[in-house]
Amino acid sequence: MPAATSPRRLGRIGASLLFFAGLVLATACTPVLMVGDSVMVGAGPVASQRFEDAGWAPRFDGEVGRRTDEGLAVIRELVPGYDFVVVELGYNDAWHSAYRTRIRAILDELAGRHRVVLVNMAEVQPYYVTGNQILREEAAGRDNVRIADWASVVASTSGLTASDGIHLTTAGNTRMAQLIFDAVTAP
Repeated sequence: MPAATSPRRLGRIGASLLFFAGLVLATACTPVLMVGDSVMVGAGPVASQRFEDAGWAPRFDGEVGRRTDEGLAVIRELVPGYDFVVVELGYNDAWHSAYRTRIRAILDELAGRHRVVLVNMAEVQPYYVTGNQILREEAAGRDNVRIADWASVVASTSGLTASDGIHLTTAGNTRMAQLIFDAVTAP
């Protein structure tokens, strides 16, 4: 039996749908899902608090070292019940030959969502510049997709990242959380 239709997978999806339907009914909050790598591990709790303070029902799923193919698997499992999804991925595989295909697969999976926000990467390596170009190209023509331009924020503001230029300081977590919130909630 294919994984997409296995009873175990259907059970997890059904349980997720029931959980989020109950959450929305009980709190009248709009759910938002944030999926990412180690950068989201830092910014996710701050962004979650920002969304909660505004009456949203956030969930973040960040994992150190997560690649886009792993993020796609998480999105496929968790996305039912979410019309607002934030994707912060690429630092761990923007140089991979399958990166464009993986980004396209993520966006195809999220095609029916109200809003998808792609957080681009600080351009501290040439392959992150190329990865950000791929994000822009794949987002083009998709009315539900926005780019949260983290690369521009980091380029214009010092003190947001650690010495590697990627991982966030406390100020960086706060600034990225606001960038994500603004991109999701802007009309």
